[in-house]
Amino acid sequence: MAHKYVKEIVDLKNTPYGWSENTGRDSKWLEERRIYGFDERETWSLDTTFFYWLYERLMMFKKVNCINLDFHKFKIKGVELTQSECIDKMICNCKKIATYQGVDDLSAIKNETLDIWKECIFSMWW
Repeated sequence: MAHKYVKEIVDLKNTPYGWSENTGRDSKWLEERRIYGFDERETWSLDTTFFYWLYERLMMFKKVNCINLDFHKFKIKGVELTQSECIDKMICNCKKIATYQGVDDLSAIKNETLDIWKECIFSMWW
């Protein structure tokens, strides 16, 4: 499992993609990835897994899209943002979530990201 963008910001062993390696379940997880494309570790904390998933896809989207990301504009909590600004904000938030080492609740950052995502999701194609 490559997860290039995640590996650039955090050690995979600290993510759903690498938790609990070498605990006697690696072959089971390998088989699950062969059958399903992912293994059960990704289901332990779906909110965490979702933000890693979103981070990777947004990074790739930003790199390969061929559209004007300033064309679409979205009003989010009274502030108008371009699609580009939405993407940048979500990437920043996902990175904060992935690299967070504290004990405080990240609900505000997660909710902000989801608020942005739900407004621009239908424009996220090229």
